[in-house]
Amino acid sequence: MNASASITTGNSRYDVAASNLRVTLTCLPGVGVARIRVPSDLSFSASVGDDALVSLSHDNIDNQVLTGSIRSIQYRFHTIEITIADDGALLNQFRPATTYEALSADAIVQSLAGDAGVDVSRSDSGPDLPYYTAHQGRTAGEHIAFLGALAGCIASFDGEGALAFFTVPTGTPEKALLYGRELIEYNASLHPVPEAQFVVAGTGPAGSVSAPDVLIPSFDRLPGNAPAAGTSARWKPTSALRIPAAASQANDAINQLAGMYTQRIDAVCFMQSDLRPGAVIEVQEVPGAASGGPWLLTNVEHVFDGQRGAWTHFSGISTEGGGLLGSLLGLAGGLF
Repeated sequence: MNASASITTGNSRYDVAASNLRVTLTCLPGVGVARIRVPSDLSFSASVGDDALVSLSHDNIDNQVLTGSIRSIQYRFHTIEITIADDGALLNQFRPATTYEALSADAIVQSLAGDAGVDVSRSDSGPDLPYYTAHQGRTAGEHIAFLGALAGCIASFDGEGALAFFTVPTGTPEKALLYGRELIEYNASLHPVPEAQFVVAGTGPAGSVSAPDVLIPSFDRLPGNAPAAGTSARWKPTSALRIPAAASQANDAINQLAGMYTQRIDAVCFMQSDLRPGAVIEVQEVPGAASGGPWLLTNVEHVFDGQRGAWTHFSGISTEGGGLLGSLLGLAGGLF
């Protein structure tokens, strides 16, 4: 396989064909990070804080995989080690102290990102919330991830450095990897359904975010058919859920995601620089009874080694796992 890697800062581009590069891409609240090692005799003029982007190519297919800024530079006897992070680092440095009123989850995400100086390329709709307190007990990245769980969305950065907040995809795979061609290692695992149901519990009901009673305290629980808290049901009070439709949407979303986590994949393939979190793939001609997917990728690591070659390590969850929990309400296991 023909593979190459480069980093660009300002008007300078540095090829790392004889060195090492590792790019780790993940969903919020994680941070996408690239670590590059180049020879110490390289004339490297960039500084910490400078904008930077990382490009990878395989089989003459070029992909800009990470855009962000230089977070550290280490000078050693024989190498220079550069760390670049996407703007997930900005979101996880920012601890907001803002209360939002009568906004949807996606509108709150856009506001949080804007306050942190982060561009948003996509923001799918989420439940309407009469209010949401973005307190300093969480970073902006953690708030966005929590809102994503309520909305059935995941959040990650694209290769251009913009935040994408999008509905968990469950459709047709966009890429197929073939056993014996791209695939090097493959581990598909099955996990039990959590015994205790997990419910994001609101109070209400109110008809809409503008209803007169939307902020009046209530002891009526939402969803109305939620099981009582106890050994078989674990509640997470979520006061912002005061509209029945929003509470149902949030619990359906968590239910779906929890089911997806009962089937997981961890695999390695030859460098596929177009793979990133949020992509849906399938694996074809897998020996034995192992599942070929479709799989939703949650973590992707691209590795380029000038001596050992180039490969991609990825992990993900089944896009079809939600059906396992169709008769249960709001199972989330350890999602929060």
